[in-house]
Amino acid sequence: MVIQRQRRACHVDHTSNMMRVKSMSSMFQCQLKRLPLYRRRELHNLKIQPSGSRLDAIGPPDPVSNLRPIIFAKPDKETELERCYRRARESAQAWNQEFWTKHNASFILERKQFQENRKQAGIPILTADEMSVFYKKFLDKNWQTHLNYNISWYKKNITILILEIRVKLSRLGR
Repeated sequence: MVIQRQRRACHVDHTSNMMRVKSMSSMFQCQLKRLPLYRRRELHNLKIQPSGSRLDAIGPPDPVSNLRPIIFAKPDKETELERCYRRARESAQAWNQEFWTKHNASFILERKQFQENRKQAGIPILTADEMSVFYKKFLDKNWQTHLNYNISWYKKNITILILEIRVKLSRLGR
């Protein structure tokens, strides 16, 4: 399922799951080759917007990070300020995707090790209370990482917000 959005209006396109990346422009195909493999796999379900589209394309959630990939719209007559705004959004999305992919992979691996250790200790089935011990240890171990992530995330969002305000104000003058 792909959600195409423009401002506050949303349109769900149920047929786009079958659309493939083959219809992309050659410019986007070049960009696609530079993406990591996990990014290329998640883009196969996206309905690629032609250049000049005013809609963002949102794809299905990534199986590890649980984030939905977005292909941001690129207007035909994109100004330098609009390009800077779009690239800041793309950069924040890529950074966010990378963080949560690494974090969730680490979580899954450590959870599996915890469960295996408990099975070896003679506890085959773990209760929610027993798993809460693992969750607390994992959060305590990663609290500084989460704090740094939140600080960086706020900085990136404030930058994006300032750029968006500047773009909106520049469009008023047109």
